[in-house]
Amino acid sequence: MRLMLAFFLAFFINSASASPFKVLVFPHHGNYPIPQGRETVISKVSVTSPENCSEYAAILNEKHEWEKSGEILSAAKSFSLTTQTIQKFKPAKRLTDDVTALYFECTSPFKVVRESSLASYSYDGNFVAIIDQPNQKIEIVNLIEPEKYVQGVVPAEVGNEWPEEALKAQAIAARTFSWWTVLNSRTTLLNSTYDLDDTVEYQAYLGTSNHTVLTDNAVSSTANQVMKYDGKVIRAFFSADSGGKTESSENAFGVALPYCVSKTELYDVTKTTTSWTDKISLADIGKAFSQTVRSLEVSAADIDESGRASKVTLTTADGKTIKVSGPIFRQALKLRSTLFQLSLAQENGQEFALITGKGYGHGVGLAQVGAKQYALQMAWTFDQILKFYYTGITLESVNNEYFE
Repeated sequence: MRLMLAFFLAFFINSASASPFKVLVFPHHGNYPIPQGRETVISKVSVTSPENCSEYAAILNEKHEWEKSGEILSAAKSFSLTTQTIQKFKPAKRLTDDVTALYFECTSPFKVVRESSLASYSYDGNFVAIIDQPNQKIEIVNLIEPEKYVQGVVPAEVGNEWPEEALKAQAIAARTFSWWTVLNSRTTLLNSTYDLDDTVEYQAYLGTSNHTVLTDNAVSSTANQVMKYDGKVIRAFFSADSGGKTESSENAFGVALPYCVSKTELYDVTKTTTSWTDKISLADIGKAFSQTVRSLEVSAADIDESGRASKVTLTTADGKTIKVSGPIFRQALKLRSTLFQLSLAQENGQEFALITGKGYGHGVGLAQVGAKQYALQMAWTFDQILKFYYTGITLESVNNEYFE
């Protein structure tokens, strides 16, 4: 999930119905290949639907919402979109600058047909086809009602046959995270073409795929419920597996959130598989940090209260020491978590680090494996699960408002 850099003053937009979220669903070529994979071609894409989609010019209005503009340009069940076909239309005015964009209004789910080696997914709602002018790439942004969006997140983030209470907890965490993120987008990332993307940089979203009766019921039975602290929607961080103890937001992200503090899990963690081991050569570690690394360690002083590595000390070939934050070290080496210990060894004349850890993800907020186990082992309800992971929160209706 992408980190936000600051808090913002409360900003309310009251309307009869919630504005659609803007979710980038094409392309995927960044640092997060799962679960969709990565495109190598970003200058063309096909979109199909069982029924006609009507095509219009598009404009991003003063509320930072995409809307159709002018008369209908065409209607079809299939569109082959390239930078050339989109650019033939006069650029629509987008507040302070220009962007070439088309708005497609669909009566049935539309499918983004991706490269042959990648899975294609269908989406409810409408979409906008945009040319990112500096990079000359196409973007497809799904315009989706908030509850429909959450329906597409829950089965993408967790098992679609998980216990009912765990699914409800995930639905509320996903809904809360998305509302907070949309506010951030529309109050600070002004003129952004999208609010969220569909990868785990935010939260996984696969449109109409993988839905079950259980996941849809988890969303509908908790409709519009979000978590609040001191009357405001929270930054509902969540990750896969805490490894036995959650991390504080301050240690992970440098932002002290009173509802995201470190806690020891209460379920029987021996019934879940949390351990992992990576063996990485010092040469490869050096390449990751553009250094020649002679040794590395995590000192006792650099282990935080959750047992995670807050810093890793690298010693270079010329004897200099470099302190790298635990989260940056984890990201650079693609480790599952920062809850690890390391030792040095040699094999066939090559030095390497043996890194043994637990958990998966940053560890802040709800742990998905933990939510499942609380439902299975302890018969907790969704509100008990959420109030354990997020200290001092209340469950309230979002009321179609944007909050801090």
